[in-house]
Amino acid sequence: MTTSDTTLPHGPLRHREVVATWWPLALSWLLMTGELVLTSAVISRLPAAEVNLAAWGIVFNLSIVIQAPATMLLAASTALVIDAPSYRRLRNLAAVILATLTAVHAVLAFTPLFDVVVGGWIGAPPEVAEAARLAAMLVVPWSLCTGSRRFFHGILIRHGRSRTVVLGTVVRLTGDCVILGAGLVVGGVPGAALAAFAMTVSVFLEALYTWFRVRPVIAMHVLREPGTGRPFTLPEFARFYTPLVLTTLLSLATVTIVSAAITRMPDPLVSLAAWPVVFSFLLIWQSIGFAYQEVVISLLRRRGGTITLEAFTRRIAVVVSVALTITAATPLAYAWFRYGAGLSGELTDLARIALWFGLATPALRAVQSWQFGVLMFGRRTGAVLESVLIFLATTVFVLAIGLLTQAYTGLYVGMAAYAAGFVAQTAWLHVRTVPVLAMLRRRGAAEGVHP
Repeated sequence: MTTSDTTLPHGPLRHREVVATWWPLALSWLLMTGELVLTSAVISRLPAAEVNLAAWGIVFNLSIVIQAPATMLLAASTALVIDAPSYRRLRNLAAVILATLTAVHAVLAFTPLFDVVVGGWIGAPPEVAEAARLAAMLVVPWSLCTGSRRFFHGILIRHGRSRTVVLGTVVRLTGDCVILGAGLVVGGVPGAALAAFAMTVSVFLEALYTWFRVRPVIAMHVLREPGTGRPFTLPEFARFYTPLVLTTLLSLATVTIVSAAITRMPDPLVSLAAWPVVFSFLLIWQSIGFAYQEVVISLLRRRGGTITLEAFTRRIAVVVSVALTITAATPLAYAWFRYGAGLSGELTDLARIALWFGLATPALRAVQSWQFGVLMFGRRTGAVLESVLIFLATTVFVLAIGLLTQAYTGLYVGMAAYAAGFVAQTAWLHVRTVPVLAMLRRRGAAEGVHP
């Protein structure tokens, strides 16, 4: 698999170049995670808020699990699309992947399998399962839309067009605001169904916008590169992509497992209602870390990239940790959950306490994005999968303690389990990145520059 790239400068990597590549992606992720908070805030102001919040949390978690393979198209296109043959190869594979995911989603939403999964496996209360049914049908096209735009985003990032990603997110958020706002004005609309419709339409608009913006990049840069070596083969793609897909699938499935465990612990309804709100709030803080993975993949090949990117990772982790701690320790958290998210007094108190359990996750997300980027650059994607298995095992272990003791509110146990999994995963990734970083440092020393 060739890794040559003629689109990047050849000088040593500078911090300002990292910032220039990173900030548009971080802003895009921030806006996307803000979409989750906006959606929860609207649902909480519509009839049967607790039931619809719980229903939307289940539908959203199931949706992101189904589209897990599509998520990694961003990393794949960033790393693999370097010329015309590799673009055509990955484009065709992406089409097959997205068509398959859409079919799977439709089977879940429109057949009795929905009752088996939501009512049986997850164990949602009957009123929650019924509210989730229509929402699950409305989000069927989501995998196709999200996968398409992530495939095109990877090409844009690799060719220095990361600001276009932000504009696409603005298009998406605008669609959300219009549809959700209309639902609030009309009133009486089922919150979970409204959220599903808004998310599906808005991500379709974003995918359409991204397609129009990426077409000239593909024509001027990608298709004009005939390629100097053979394109990646299907077995090579499978070795690179499969561990990433399983990684994402297991990571997202863990969130669904947490939801399922919460339904079987004390205070299930209020915990299910508060869980997606707290989780989405933490995702906002993790957003700048999410954005960093593709930055590492695209810039680590630069001279001096290792030390520059590693130092930048530490800065992100420190800044986000300090800021979130201040938020949790002051009335800012109360104001957010009570007035921003529109939670009741009882749910606000639950959310504020649960936030402390997840305090370390945004900093750990930034560190993990650095580690994931290093491993993908070194074609060690199997190590990424190993780390997620450890994350899953640790999370399930803590959940099992909560289920056996039945001594603590489900929301607290769920958030503690999620955070414990993060810590264990980061520790394992540290062990597995050491050999790759050593290789990069040796290469840098051979080139006569600090790696």
